[in-house]
Amino acid sequence: MKPRLSVLGIFLFGLALSACAGRPPYGDAKLWLEEIDPGKGRIFVYRNRNPLTMFFPFTFVFDGKEVADFHSGTGFYRDVKTGKHTITFNRGKQKMDISVPEQGQMFIRYNMVSDASDPTNMAVSVIPPKEGDREMERTILIEGTLPPDRGVRIYF
Repeated sequence: MKPRLSVLGIFLFGLALSACAGRPPYGDAKLWLEEIDPGKGRIFVYRNRNPLTMFFPFTFVFDGKEVADFHSGTGFYRDVKTGKHTITFNRGKQKMDISVPEQGQMFIRYNMVSDASDPTNMAVSVIPPKEGDREMERTILIEGTLPPDRGVRIYF
């Protein structure tokens, strides 16, 4: 039984490594991000690394539309039209209005919160740019889309 277990372990480890292959951390990627177009602002959406929540994907809902799934230790960015927008979270139970500045950057952090009745509850916060930039330094940048299978992903 031990050989099967070690082969399974190697397979799962390889699968986990393949999930993050070619994806740079924000700290490296921010040096080559393209400029923000006039009339738009950039929002960074991220989750800090937490091994206890790595199997719970969050879905980013922007202006009523599901935009991206992301996991513990990952983040993405999106350039959006400046002005007021709405972020919906906790399965539509809560909303937060944001105002995106022209050619500015916003950092939006998702955190898991403890709730025995719903393990996917989260807190969403707008973080000051300097703090968000520092917190995202080692966060893996992902595409920020809805994957076709919407399954669990592990990023290191």
